[in-house]
Amino acid sequence: MCGGEAAAAAAGVEHFVLLSVPNAHPDHPMSLHRAKYAAEQDVHASPMSWTVLRPSSYVETWIDIVGAKIASGGPALVFGRADNPINFVSV
Repeated sequence: MCGGEAAAAAAGVEHFVLLSVPNAHPDHPMSLHRAKYAAEQDVHASPMSWTVLRPSSYVETWIDIVGAKIASGGPALVFGRADNPINFVSV
């Protein structure tokens, strides 16, 4: 343990909840995903019980980008080829 989970364990926390990211793994091209994966491994190795959450994209982050043109009668922005659904979640 080297992060917040170590401090939590030292403080007597019995259950640790880590908010991670989808597709976290050690060779992901984004450093955030690699760091979240490392944090998950630390939590898994800790003596505490734990929960790791990997929520999808937050709708509050993307709503202005996705729906920017809708108010003026334009289409919503669709990411990718439009054949892979994105399941947004709300904060």
